[in-house]
Amino acid sequence: MRYLYKYPDSVIVWGDFQQMRLIAAITFVFASLLLTPTHAAPPVEAFGKLEDFSHVEISPTGKYLATVRWSGGTANLTIYNLAPAPGEEPVKGLSLDFSDSVEEKIRFVRWFNDERVGVAVSFEHERWDQETLETRLMSITADLSDVRQIPKLPKNRSSFVAQMQDQVLDYLPDDPDHILMEFDRNGLGQELNVYRVNVNDGTMEGVAFGNEEVVSYIADREGHVRFKYAVQEVNNQVFKRVLYYRSGDDKSWSVFQEIGKGEIFEPRIVGFANQPNVLYVRRLSDEGYDDLYTYNLTTRLYGSKVFGVEGIDVGSLVSDDYTRRVLGVSYAVDYAKIAYFDGQIASLQEAMDGVLRGTQNLIVGWDRSRTKFVIFATGPQHPGTYYIFDAATNNLSKLFDRYAYEFKPQDLTPVEPISYQARDGVTIPGYLTRRGGNGPMPMVVMPHGGPNQRDFQVYDYFAQFLASRGYAVLQPNFRGSSGYGAAFEEAGFGEWGLLMQDDVTDGVQAMIDRGIADPSRICIFGWSYGGYAALMGAVKTPDLYKCVVSGAPVTDLRRILQENSKYKFSGLDQVNVGKYWKDAGKLRDTSPINNADLIRVPVLLIHGDKDLSVDVGHSKRMFSKLKGNGQDNKLVILKDGNHHLALERNRVKALKEIESFLKKNL
Repeated sequence: MRYLYKYPDSVIVWGDFQQMRLIAAITFVFASLLLTPTHAAPPVEAFGKLEDFSHVEISPTGKYLATVRWSGGTANLTIYNLAPAPGEEPVKGLSLDFSDSVEEKIRFVRWFNDERVGVAVSFEHERWDQETLETRLMSITADLSDVRQIPKLPKNRSSFVAQMQDQVLDYLPDDPDHILMEFDRNGLGQELNVYRVNVNDGTMEGVAFGNEEVVSYIADREGHVRFKYAVQEVNNQVFKRVLYYRSGDDKSWSVFQEIGKGEIFEPRIVGFANQPNVLYVRRLSDEGYDDLYTYNLTTRLYGSKVFGVEGIDVGSLVSDDYTRRVLGVSYAVDYAKIAYFDGQIASLQEAMDGVLRGTQNLIVGWDRSRTKFVIFATGPQHPGTYYIFDAATNNLSKLFDRYAYEFKPQDLTPVEPISYQARDGVTIPGYLTRRGGNGPMPMVVMPHGGPNQRDFQVYDYFAQFLASRGYAVLQPNFRGSSGYGAAFEEAGFGEWGLLMQDDVTDGVQAMIDRGIADPSRICIFGWSYGGYAALMGAVKTPDLYKCVVSGAPVTDLRRILQENSKYKFSGLDQVNVGKYWKDAGKLRDTSPINNADLIRVPVLLIHGDKDLSVDVGHSKRMFSKLKGNGQDNKLVILKDGNHHLALERNRVKALKEIESFLKKNL
């Protein structure tokens, strides 16, 4: 995404639980809200649907359940009254139409207090002739009678509105009328400050102040702002990064740590522990993976190792919404898991796993009294179901399915974790989705986007759709993917079209050697970075693939660096992709736009006309370059389409185009 300034994702927080025994028996109450499918096999529309229900959040009192429900292409905040009094409505809805944007994205829903819920939205906009992603935070009463944007907009219209206006630093559970927010008050991108914002009327007061270099802040468990992180750039290149520290709100800032380009912070902060001067930090193990340790701010010494998994990096802290206590830490082997430090919640998780078998079960919310708990069950062959567990009655009830289409068990395909050896001997993990049979069968290799992300053993609508049409699907977590240690991720820096591409190629060859893939019927398909990799696959190994599907691809590496240089902290992009001037030759050689003459197979390009991450011009210029290769290429422009296929009609159209293209060419 493009920003005039960038910021890290918020840490998801979770709740604490009262002492509970393991549940021996749980009663199910099913109240299906779904329609019975009329087709024997899932239609394209089934895989292209947006989530019917998402962002399910229970209120602190346990009286209300807030969720976002899509209806008629519109997002609606829906409030369910779980215990309506006489005369109270059990369900209310509010259309989340807060801007003139064609498509908004709901970023999160979170209860501020007993009667007010916060909803964050993002939308495309433009300021100073630059396309931007804008965010806003709304505060809404449970009865939907009062809807207001917070913080309160200034009356003086000469003041600018902050671009990113939904960054909650702390929800201040001991002060239910206020939250801490990070934003640039003057809207000029010159300073990122922290304000205490009243959720009822939007008024605010300053708490901590930064400058144009500040990226983010960290607050302790008492709501005191203790750290701020800054990036210093020279000529759009990262010069150094600085972490500042103070011991309290009324204390002055000092440099805690300073590093140059290519270096990493040690310690790397995950968050504050339950003690005010103790941190949880990531620290590299001897094998090169991030483990969780404590770190004492007073002595500046590491404590003991708290948690680690061989071959995997630890993730975020799992904390209580009401008491602030840290309960555990997230991690992912093949899918998201939580290692709980709290024995009570660990027992509840064990009980849920014992009852909801065959799915990955997450406890995603609860009320203040720890009586009602929201459970989300999902998996590769289970798109997702929300439940509510009432500890007082020992009853587990189905709320609703995430998607409106009701898949049958035979509609979806198992996802198998695999690994293979790259040409230099490094083990590359990944996932294989395929229906029964020993093969060889037509295969689609699907490198993920990012590229500093990874695929998981989860429900993936692209992979499941392709498998339902008879294709095996390989999803390799090539070098450069996150989650497998710093060395594995950093091995991909500057390796676009090179080492990372070879890892994908080696995965395809491994599937051929194992008799899974038919070597005469293989296509490469990806989105974003994956779209780039799809094109480069046809450039580097023109005889390996029969066709290419490239969605929202970067086709010119120097051009994307130049386009992003208009935005703050763009130097971070050059760490991943390469230096605009120093690596000019390599960047040209590894750009598909400069190698179109080497592509000898049909190419399907799909791109949204309002993509703020990769301009649609990348696909348009690539299509023009491909006109001379004698193949039946196609360019599909998705009207009002963003980088993430946020519109259902565009998602369905993309799937239909892919289905037709593969049927013709494989």
